[in-house]
Amino acid sequence: MRARSLTGLAVILIAAGLCGCTPGAAATNGQSSGVIALTMGFEEGELLRIGDTSASVAEFATYLADLRLSYEELYGPGLWDIETGGETLTRRAADEACSRLVRTKIMVRMADSEGITLSEEEKEKADGAADAWYATLSDEAIEELHGVTAEQARSMALELALTDALYRRLSAGIDPEVSDDEARRITVEEIRLSTMDEAQAVMDMMADGHSFEELMASVGGEGTGTYSFGQREREEEVVRVTFALDKDEISGIVATDEGYSIFKCVSTFNREETDENKRTIVMEARKEAFTEGYEAYAATQTVVRDNALWEQLAVSSAPREVTTSLHSFYRSAVSTQSE
Repeated sequence: MRARSLTGLAVILIAAGLCGCTPGAAATNGQSSGVIALTMGFEEGELLRIGDTSASVAEFATYLADLRLSYEELYGPGLWDIETGGETLTRRAADEACSRLVRTKIMVRMADSEGITLSEEEKEKADGAADAWYATLSDEAIEELHGVTAEQARSMALELALTDALYRRLSAGIDPEVSDDEARRITVEEIRLSTMDEAQAVMDMMADGHSFEELMASVGGEGTGTYSFGQREREEEVVRVTFALDKDEISGIVATDEGYSIFKCVSTFNREETDENKRTIVMEARKEAFTEGYEAYAATQTVVRDNALWEQLAVSSAPREVTTSLHSFYRSAVSTQSE
């Protein structure tokens, strides 16, 4: 089953800031000022350089294959025929795969600058994942991946391990105290209407003795249902009203982004969801700390790209003979690691 629509994927790719091998998130007119496009001075099979760090066509193809597999798992193979802004998703996916590769290379350089090294266990897990993935490749798949070698596979997996280690270093010590009130999640029933007149009519029917649940089923519009959410997940006015309700209390009419809603409180505090929300808030704080450090470092890096080669690769189809993901093999291997 597809979890999202193909149109949704197009929006994701456009909004992701896909910028053709850029080192950071910011881009202007589709390309970062940190990219220098050249057509000479590169070794055979070399796509780009960042300082003395090189990225090969085989690495790019591996990242693109992994991206293709992850998207097709969600949306199905038909997504590549979609056009957005006059371009097929093939070009946009190539941009994203290259951006992910550049981000990895920059993180590895940053890890080196921070003096980060891998433990023997981390190296063994990365090597094992790479060898297991490489063993799944057919001769045709290896050819599609521009002759990727087992050694290159192990190098890519080790780089993924270094990015994990860098993330842990930059987010270390970020463990904010999150109170129950800050993380509290509530559950409400919501009747959603298009107009104020419709909402007022529902309020009048409740005053005449009709139950909230009866009206949910009979007159509620699209979006009517039962929802759990925290304070950061709905509009400010919705949060203000719903978080003040007692159990079984019904609100007045609340203007929302979707129209007009009436709420009934089902639960003022969900312990399991609140605890999970606490973990989410902490993870977001750690991610923010990492992003701040990474972007500051990435701003000092310049990507030098073989532009002629890139233009050939960017319009090529993602490898079709590759049926397994190196990133997935690596993630599966490290998931057994003690945290």
